[in-house]
Amino acid sequence: MAIKTTKRAIHSVAELNQALVDFAKDIMSVGASSKGDHFDETVRSKLIDHLPGAKYVHTESFCAKEKDSIYFDYSRLTTSYQFDFTHLPTIVDNGKRLNLMIVDKPNGSQKWPDLLVIYNGIGFPIEVKSSKKDGIVWNSGIPRSGSLYVFNCYGLSKTTCFLGQHAITEEELDFLNIKSKLGAELNEKFGSRWSFYVRDMYNSNQSYFENEVNLEKAQGLEDKVYALEDKLSNTADPEKILKLKAEIDTLYAKYNDSHSQYMKALDNRVRIEGETLNYLRGLSWDTHQRTDFNTVIEPQPETI
Repeated sequence: MAIKTTKRAIHSVAELNQALVDFAKDIMSVGASSKGDHFDETVRSKLIDHLPGAKYVHTESFCAKEKDSIYFDYSRLTTSYQFDFTHLPTIVDNGKRLNLMIVDKPNGSQKWPDLLVIYNGIGFPIEVKSSKKDGIVWNSGIPRSGSLYVFNCYGLSKTTCFLGQHAITEEELDFLNIKSKLGAELNEKFGSRWSFYVRDMYNSNQSYFENEVNLEKAQGLEDKVYALEDKLSNTADPEKILKLKAEIDTLYAKYNDSHSQYMKALDNRVRIEGETLNYLRGLSWDTHQRTDFNTVIEPQPETI
């Protein structure tokens, strides 16, 4: 289906990158959202809206097995997570060259990525995550460096964007790869009927948002400190003064702890979102851009 829009179609790298930045800012403004597929639809519709002139390709069309499908050669590459199509002819649909496409679930509904933006033969993957709690269930899919992730925590009514390298370090990846290889060695078959099967499953306790409870707690503690300081200014009893000062010091230490936890998480989210937007601004859409996602991290990744 062609994307209907009154906006001017995208014709340059600069325009596309700015459109992706605008999309990311737009999706990060989404608060409360229905869980699961409903948020996926929100992301998809906003991406379509921000990329005027793009061809939207449904997963069934892109993944068609028929060799005469116009997407067949592109689809074969995506199954191995290779998104450099520059050696293939530009897809032509009804006489129109498809220089800009949005492919929905290019590897099927249960595989990464959820969306693939293809421009001038270069693909950029986008994955959508949602959860009630501030944490992502990765299951068998490790975050991939150079890929955009959109995460909605509907329990907190917040959305953020980050890159794969924000969610996993090279050291962490090396550790998981070692465990994965050990698991593969344990897979054994007994006779012709029974086998022992180990499957990669990954968990992370990383949080992505500041905890408003910490802020509310800090504000409550601050109010108590002010109240005690008011009492302190109105007493002349040395014993009461010492007691009040001790209480104030204790409460102030607790305030600092809660407030610093909140601010640290807030600053971290803002930093990551800023780095993500800058990454989108710098996409080259040529062979210098990462297109081989067969490994989850680039051979020489930039540590962020």
